[in-house]
Amino acid sequence: MSAVLAFLRLAWPYLLSAAVAGYGVHELDQIPYGRLQTTFASYKAQVADDDAKAQKAAADALQAQINTRLTTEANNGKVIAQLAQERDSAAADRDFARRLLAAAQAKPTTGGGAVPTAGHQPGTSDPAGSSGDRSLVTDLGSAAGECRDAIQRLAGLQAELIPQLTVPK
Repeated sequence: MSAVLAFLRLAWPYLLSAAVAGYGVHELDQIPYGRLQTTFASYKAQVADDDAKAQKAAADALQAQINTRLTTEANNGKVIAQLAQERDSAAADRDFARRLLAAAQAKPTTGGGAVPTAGHQPGTSDPAGSSGDRSLVTDLGSAAGECRDAIQRLAGLQAELIPQLTVPK
């Protein structure tokens, strides 16, 4: 034990200065570490704010797309309903024109013939307003041609609009 005491008697100033220096370095290291902790905490808060802003922007963009899609679908539904109504009306006009054409070709009408009545048909003209130069067959043929054209336009519009209404999976 005397060897240890002899060593400590010679080394105690060095050991004391090493302990004081170690403590001083430790305290000096705590200053930048505290600053780093503060900087890191503010960085984490900034990242959280940026993430929240990005999520809100994505949600807003998605909601705008949903609203646009719903508006488009509602408009397409109205257009398809209108086109279906026009198609049905054109088909009824076509059938009526065929009946009139068949009746006109079967026998000439002299006023007493059984020609089908139009009733309330949209797109039919008043017989009193037609000119006497054109025959009934020519008028009915042109009306049937217009009906075919209208049906072809309707089919084209349906072919264009129906794929827009299908929901992708």
